[in-house]
Amino acid sequence: MTARAITDFLHSRPGGRLLSLVGLLLIAGGYYLGANQTPEGVTPAIGGWGGAGCALAATVAVISLLRLINKQFNIMRSESSLGATVTVAMAAAIPWVATTIWAAWMLPGVLLIGSYLLFATYGELTPTRTVYLIFTLTTASAFIVPQALFYLPVILIGCVQMRIFSLRVAIAALLGIVTPAWIAVGFGLCPIDRLPLPSVEFSGDIFSRLLVEPEMLAGVAVIVLFGLIAMGGNLYKLLRYNAFTRATNGFLTLLFLATLLLLIMDINNLTVYIPLLIVLAGYQVTLFFVTRHTDRSWIGIAIVTAIFWGLYLWNLWITLPAAQTPAA
Repeated sequence: MTARAITDFLHSRPGGRLLSLVGLLLIAGGYYLGANQTPEGVTPAIGGWGGAGCALAATVAVISLLRLINKQFNIMRSESSLGATVTVAMAAAIPWVATTIWAAWMLPGVLLIGSYLLFATYGELTPTRTVYLIFTLTTASAFIVPQALFYLPVILIGCVQMRIFSLRVAIAALLGIVTPAWIAVGFGLCPIDRLPLPSVEFSGDIFSRLLVEPEMLAGVAVIVLFGLIAMGGNLYKLLRYNAFTRATNGFLTLLFLATLLLLIMDINNLTVYIPLLIVLAGYQVTLFFVTRHTDRSWIGIAIVTAIFWGLYLWNLWITLPAAQTPAA
C-alpha cells in the first residue's frame, strides 16, 4: 500500500468508522477490566454498563454532530472521517470520560447543536427566531450543567461573526436567556433563589487532587497542547478561505479558547469541561490534517493518535493494579 493510499484510507468513511469502532471497543475493554475509574467529584447519572453504553453513545453522537456540521456547511472545505479517529483517540487518553455518562456531556451536545443553528443564520436578515432558540436551549441546559451560562457571551460574539447582530437579535438573545427561568419559576419547578448560577472556583486543593490522578492531568495537558498547535496552524490556512469559512471556524476556535480559559479560571470544575475540550481540540487537529492532505501526512496522524493511545495504555498500567486489588 502506497503512502497516498494510507492517507486516503485514514480520511475515508470506512477508515474512520473502522478505526473509531476499534478505539471504542478498546475503551470499553478497559472499562470491563476495571481501569476506567471515575475521578472524585464526578457523579454518573447511570452506573454500570448502562452508563458506559450511554457515554459511548454520547461520544458517537458528538462525533456525528461535527460530521453533520461539516457536511452541511463544508467548514473544513473537504469531507473527511478522520475526526472520528482523532476524537476517539483523544477520549482514550482520559478513558473514563467515554464510559461515564454525567452532566458534562450536555455541554458539547448543546453547543454543537447551537453551532449548527448559528451557522445556518449566516447573513440572514431575520434570524431572531433561531437566535432565540439557541439562547433558550443553552440557558435551559444550565439547569443540568450551570457552566453552560459561561458560553452565552461566546454565542453572542458568534452572532457578530455570522453578520447577523442587531438590536433585534440582542433582544431575542435576552428573551432566550430569560424564558427558561421564567417557565421554571412560573410553573413552580424551581424556586427563584435556586436558579442555576455558576461560580468560578479556583482553589489550591485541586492541585493536590490532580497529583493523585496524574493520568487525567497528563491527558488534559496533551489534548490542550495538540489543540493549540493545530489551532495555530489552522489560523494561517483559514486566512485564504472565504468569509463564511473564516466565520464558522472562527466561532469554533473561539469556543475552544473560551474552554481553555474556563479550564484555568474554573479549575475546581475541571472535569465539567473535558468532554467539550476533547470535541473542540479533536476538531482543530482534524482540520489541521485535512488542510494538509499530502501523501505522507499519515505519518503525522499516526504519531498524534499513537501518543493518545500511549496515554491510554499508561492509564491501564496505573489503574488496573488498583482496580484488581481486593478490598481489605
